[in-house]
Amino acid sequence: GENAVYYTFNEYYPAIFDTGTSLVLVPNSIAPDFFGRLLKGQRYVAINGMYQFSCANKDEFESIFIMIEGYWLEFHPEDYIIEITNEGVTGCLLGFGASDMPYWLLGDVFLRGYYSVHDQANDRIGFAPHATSNKKIITEGINPEKTYK
Repeated sequence: GENAVYYTFNEYYPAIFDTGTSLVLVPNSIAPDFFGRLLKGQRYVAINGMYQFSCANKDEFESIFIMIEGYWLEFHPEDYIIEITNEGVTGCLLGFGASDMPYWLLGDVFLRGYYSVHDQANDRIGFAPHATSNKKIITEGINPEKTYK
């Protein structure tokens, strides 16, 4: 959108879609920067590459759009904020984690709201919002020219 803040990383990273993974795993080389921007100075606890924060702050999160092969795909806060209650205490966990893999691993947090078609004959995967999804139709785009470092 017009008021969107764009951020590009200095290099491209491959993305792997994995229905067997719950979270979205971000390469360690960009994870501190990515999480710093996502958490916007909020207090959090980082444990084993996962980030927990107060659910009182969950309304401060915004949708995130990532570009894959020239297409914008989106994550809404309700996709990537996971509420966990343990012994009567509720905390919020980001559905993103850090990983030492040199690629993004896009699991269920990404796939929520999308219908996916695996076309093995043509070596490709297609995505579209499903009938009850609150996600927009996937659109083509260009890499943003604005870069915030």
